[in-house]
Amino acid sequence: MITSIIINGILIGLIYALLAIGLTVIFGVMRIINMFHGESVMLGMYAAFVLFDKFGISPYISVFLTAPVFFVLGAIIYKFLIDPIPAREREITSLIITLGISFIFATSAMYIWSADYRTVTLPFSQNVMVFLQTRIGYPALISSCMSAVLIVIFYLFMSKTYMGRAIRATELDKDTASIMGVNVKWISIATFGIGVVLAAMAGGILSPIFYIYPFVGGNFVI
Repeated sequence: MITSIIINGILIGLIYALLAIGLTVIFGVMRIINMFHGESVMLGMYAAFVLFDKFGISPYISVFLTAPVFFVLGAIIYKFLIDPIPAREREITSLIITLGISFIFATSAMYIWSADYRTVTLPFSQNVMVFLQTRIGYPALISSCMSAVLIVIFYLFMSKTYMGRAIRATELDKDTASIMGVNVKWISIATFGIGVVLAAMAGGILSPIFYIYPFVGGNFVI
């Protein structure tokens, strides 16, 4: 019993970790709580569902196909709705704005797809493996392993690339980073876009495991 709880906790924890990274990287750089994060997860789940339902594309592939779209969506939201807010008002005002955006996308999803629960049923959805007397479904195992790989890739991106180091520098000290030649405004836009992408990818990976409905994102944020 304890072994089963630990193993399943690790598997779902890896997916939650990927989801949380997007939230924390935005807060770390811009000090704003992005309430749209949950709806990014929801949109990622619906994107995976639509591509699987209409074109038969596996969610584990479609998350990479939709990543550029979600990056642009995040960049647009930050550029036109958050960046114009004066710095002294940004923390509270951005929270209210992203909360409003989240409601708009959630109600739009309900209008488009209705409130019915959707599922992504893969050919191996019912297959399980037994490890230490614990039954593990193939979708949960694959989703967790994919999340672990994406977390490692993100870590390497943050530690080995110029963009990643610029994001970390901006998080530590915006003024010093700006003096050293970092375009802080562009980094903020890119960071928000990356945060939305990570949330959407987590949503796509979660789609074979959880039911999909318009207000599912709030559960993950909580």
